[in-house]
Amino acid sequence: ERRFQVVVIDMKLPDGNGKEVFHLVRKAEPHARTMLITGQRSETDELVKATLAEGADAVCYKPFNVGELLRTLKTLSIHST
Repeated sequence: ERRFQVVVIDMKLPDGNGKEVFHLVRKAEPHARTMLITGQRSETDELVKATLAEGADAVCYKPFNVGELLRTLKTLSIHST
């Protein structure tokens, strides 16, 4: 078994969506921080907003600004308990 500090969730999946994965992560690892990612901003905007409202911690859009992505991951990992 392993505890995760930060979980990165892609919002557009072939057999579902990131909001469903977010709920599974919360159930399995309630203290893990979550960062949503998507390259389909227009298609997933409402889904991202809803998932953030339900407690997701951050979102990064593709194409990634690598510096911003790494800073966000570091911040989330520092603040995870």
